Amino acid sequence: MSKTRQRISEFFSGNAKLPEKPQIALRIGFAGNRRLSAINQADLQSRVSNIIDALGVHLADLHNKRSDTRLSGLYSDEKPVLRLTTGLCEGSDDLAANALLDTKSHRFDRELGAVIPFSVSDYRQSRDVDYRPQFDHLFEQCQWLLTLDGIYDKPDTDSLNSLEPKARAQRIDLAKRRSSRAYRAQAEFMLRHTDILICAINLDVDGKPGGTAETMRAAHALGIPIILINIDPTAYSVEDEKYYLISANDSIFDSFDYPPQDRASLYRQCEKWVKQICASLDDATNESKNIRAHQSLELLKDFFHSASKPPTSTGGRGLVARFRERAWEDYERRFKKNEQSIPDDKPVECFEPYRKRASELSRFFIGRYRGAFLLNYCAAVMATLLATTGLFILSLKLKWYPLLLALALIELLLVSFIIWNTRIANNEQWNHSAIDLRFLTERLRTMFYLPGLFSLRPPDAGTTQLESRSVRQSAVDWLFQAICRSVSPTQLADTKESNTSVPVKLEIDPLSTLMTVRDIWIAGQRAYHHNTHERHHRMHEILEKWASRFGVAVLIIVVVDIFVLYQKVFESRQDWWTGSTPFLIALTAVLPAVIAAISGLVSQSESQSLSERAASMQSLLGKDNHQARIEDLIQKIEQSKQNPDTDPGSWSGDTLRYVEQLATDFSQEVSEWSVLYTNDVKDPG
Repeated sequence: MSKTRQRISEFFSGNAKLPEKPQIALRIGFAGNRRLSAINQADLQSRVSNIIDALGVHLADLHNKRSDTRLSGLYSDEKPVLRLTTGLCEGSDDLAANALLDTKSHRFDRELGAVIPFSVSDYRQSRDVDYRPQFDHLFEQCQWLLTLDGIYDKPDTDSLNSLEPKARAQRIDLAKRRSSRAYRAQAEFMLRHTDILICAINLDVDGKPGGTAETMRAAHALGIPIILINIDPTAYSVEDEKYYLISANDSIFDSFDYPPQDRASLYRQCEKWVKQICASLDDATNESKNIRAHQSLELLKDFFHSASKPPTSTGGRGLVARFRERAWEDYERRFKKNEQSIPDDKPVECFEPYRKRASELSRFFIGRYRGAFLLNYCAAVMATLLATTGLFILSLKLKWYPLLLALALIELLLVSFIIWNTRIANNEQWNHSAIDLRFLTERLRTMFYLPGLFSLRPPDAGTTQLESRSVRQSAVDWLFQAICRSVSPTQLADTKESNTSVPVKLEIDPLSTLMTVRDIWIAGQRAYHHNTHERHHRMHEILEKWASRFGVAVLIIVVVDIFVLYQKVFESRQDWWTGSTPFLIALTAVLPAVIAAISGLVSQSESQSLSERAASMQSLLGKDNHQARIEDLIQKIEQSKQNPDTDPGSWSGDTLRYVEQLATDFSQEVSEWSVLYTNDVKDPG
């Protein structure tokens, strides 16, 4: 079947196109000392091989057993992949790369990548002369190579001696600053491709900027587990194979107060970490612990398997479902006025199908949820109106029994509809599903911008203190992290250019990335939150205004009713007042029901809270916050590029930290939003 015919078939069948399931993947980062004198280098390579083999074996076991766990249907059938990222430096990096390349297991695939702080030619020039042939060999073995915008600056002695003392000191300081920024940026970007860090370090030697010690501390701050091999010659023993195993929750300093652990302990800890990283969903969604977690798991399975959600054509929707969704769309459209245009995100091909799927499902469920409570309140008002009409007919002593019976049956149908509509909305968790999927959608939006920096380790969204919400949120975030892990940096290469060479060369343009973030991401979110604020503020004001008007009408009717009662008590001749009593009774019954329905809509739609939250986000993204910060960073880079003699270079590191902070703020906002607006459909009665 051709693609065109397949799309036509999908449309008329009412089925959505499903994204590919992610591949099981684990990313290893490596940082180690350059100088390995006085130790057995072959033995060190063997130890790194043992670590890689242990992680690979447990990854393959997880893949083979996935159908027997709650992970069934959430991972692809592809072989798992183990990715190693190094700095292509002599010494420990060389041994680690060879350890991966020498691994013989066919149960998992291997991928070698590298992050270097300068251009390839400059970085090669900065390496020891004897190591350069090996550098060339490893360079050719890499599947991908990320080159940063650092400046390699090593002034020779003659040029320094020709300068005045003050100028010489400034020149040396600039070279040191460039070097520090470059190697720190290299470490930062390497960790953005790391789930577990292996370190080979002499603990008794002070580290350099961006060196192994700094990298280890930065990894721990990011919550990355660490496997450490102490290569201090006084502590290293070929016969006694030992490792420091540092979990994310351990104190990195206290860990060295205890003796290192043996190979058996390494094997067990590797198994535990692989499960925590790749299979934590299996524990998080234990049905006996939390029913909502089980419902979240079902939602994740629907994400990859339920092509009928959402239906892509009216043929895939029932009449009531279409009416329910259309009801909220028409209602909300009435409050849209002079909205700002929102620039379209520039999708990243490997993430776009997942975000599209999450966005479509989120809109589908939120439309059903909001349409459900809107119809409930309308049905409640109609039922009250019909009941009042029946009482009005009886008060006039009219014997319209067929009409009264019809009214009673319609009332029964309306009440039954409210009960059924409320039950189905809450049982199928429409609002919870919508919130989960909006959380996933916004998390995936960050991956339209972080890959501009070739960063595949998005910042955490933060945790919520509401336990049931936290479990559901962690399950959805597990899927997000699984998607991010499955993406290879090779997939982020510019497909417009013919980049078929190996390694795939990746380069960062900090200025271009920041301008894209400013002009599309920040500008788009400011416009979105402006529109949300205005729409929901207008909705809240109008509903409150009509509730107030109907309240005044009820008060007037009560006053008139008192006047009628006065006329009757004193036997006034104005009999027409008495004849108006049934009408007043009807209005007195209906208007409070209308007021209650409006108040319920105000409460259930959270219009005031949404308006205030959107205004808060506008402020966060405004001129006094993110807008000012990004403009300041852009200005610094532009000024530095205009003065290359004093440019410190490595602006990619500053750009990464800023964009990650922005991503964190967005993720925390949607995480908090998911807690505040977790409501079920309420019974209007």
